[in-house]
Amino acid sequence: MMDCDDETNRLHESLDKFPDELRARLFLIGALAEPEILKREVQKPFEDLGRQLAEECCTDNYQIWSNPQFVHCADQIQRLRSKLRPWLFAVESSNG
Repeated sequence: MMDCDDETNRLHESLDKFPDELRARLFLIGALAEPEILKREVQKPFEDLGRQLAEECCTDNYQIWSNPQFVHCADQIQRLRSKLRPWLFAVESSNG
């Protein structure tokens, strides 16, 4: 998880610093600007926000994940959902 300081390419630039063999197992996700903005928008403390993000993964319901603060890392979120959701939550992935 990282802070992108409103730089939409920061995640991808950071991923490019890792060797190819590690990139396939690495997921970088973060708020576009500041995590505090996301916290304020969803009106939850960070701990509750984290729990809800995990719950959304488990239930395959992505309201907070669809927040504009995550739009720049949609490809990472999709990859995380398809690769880790079945493994973490013992469910079949609806995304491939």
